[in-house]
Amino acid sequence: MAIATLAVVAVALAAAAPAATGPRSLVLRLPDLGDGYRVGDDSGCGGLGTENAPPSVAQLVIAYRPSGCAMDYERIWRSRRDGRAKRARSVESIAYTFPHAEAAAAALRVGRDFARYVLLDPRGLTPSSERLTRGDEAAVFAKGTHFTVLWRRGAVVALVHVYGRSAAKAKQAGRALSRLQDRRIAKPVPVPSRANDDRDVALDDPRIGVPVYWLGRRFAPDGLPRLTLEDASVNHQPEEGFEMAAIIGYAGRSSGVKLDLWKPRRWERFRTSRLGRQGSWSSNCARRRVVQVPRGRAEIFAGFAPKEGPPPGVTPGRGRKTAVPVTVAACPKRARDDFIAHVYLPRVVVTINMPNCLRCDTEGGRYESVGALTRVVRGLRLRG
Repeated sequence: MAIATLAVVAVALAAAAPAATGPRSLVLRLPDLGDGYRVGDDSGCGGLGTENAPPSVAQLVIAYRPSGCAMDYERIWRSRRDGRAKRARSVESIAYTFPHAEAAAAALRVGRDFARYVLLDPRGLTPSSERLTRGDEAAVFAKGTHFTVLWRRGAVVALVHVYGRSAAKAKQAGRALSRLQDRRIAKPVPVPSRANDDRDVALDDPRIGVPVYWLGRRFAPDGLPRLTLEDASVNHQPEEGFEMAAIIGYAGRSSGVKLDLWKPRRWERFRTSRLGRQGSWSSNCARRRVVQVPRGRAEIFAGFAPKEGPPPGVTPGRGRKTAVPVTVAACPKRARDDFIAHVYLPRVVVTINMPNCLRCDTEGGRYESVGALTRVVRGLRLRG
């Protein structure tokens, strides 16, 4: 009897996923999908809860306390090349580890409920007659452009859900990605440190329309706080005052720098517009310094940030605002507190620390000086 019990324990341990690499090693990574994807907000690792779970799943979770990772990948630009994801609109990759193989098998017995719960926003979970060989057992769900594979390998329950461009493409992507993830579960390896780093994915978007100048992933000039790339986004729907092609943000300890990339014609239109003329750099109180850079020039302005109150040329009246002629006022007696740069380069204008509204400040920190912005201007480089 004791020998039989030890044998059962040994089988259960053998069926469990290797713990040394952790649950992150059991799911797909950004490079697995192809170009143009970023990590979605619903990604994360940890234990599986029971909030709003169907009874079948709640009982399973309470009995076995599975833990793992769920990764959500969404396409933000469309590559001309088909990766394994076949340019799917979104892909979800999930893996949960149970105490032993029989517990994982119990999850497969309520597979549709389990898939609905872990996917958060399930669509297309219609059981399919298609059979796939994945791990020890598998189930397939498909409807329209949605294709889902749920399977078990030992004590791991895994799932790949694809929202594709077409039913055929979703099926191709689901089959390819689940095959890759199953191999990874069978032989897990640690996740490279930058495998899911998507901070600059947007800057590869072919629709950006301008050369991309940036400071790299890290910017550490002597004597100034070290900055790291925080995020980047492409502006596909420009509107008045927000017509830049892309925005790149850097953050550091009590410091930050923001780069806006503009198509030259859009920049000139904005600069001479009503909004552009109200910027601190357009004031007669602003001081300007010109810095020559390779293939271009930079204009660095030290001015006064607009304060709360009526915009220039408008005087509050009783019941409504009345327009009055604009007059040149005396410059403020305080120290200059608004430092902005305009960098003119071939086919692009880069503005540095431009506020996104007339009466809001950027997080400049110790980069709020002509000297600091000069260092930033000289640190700009074309992204290869």
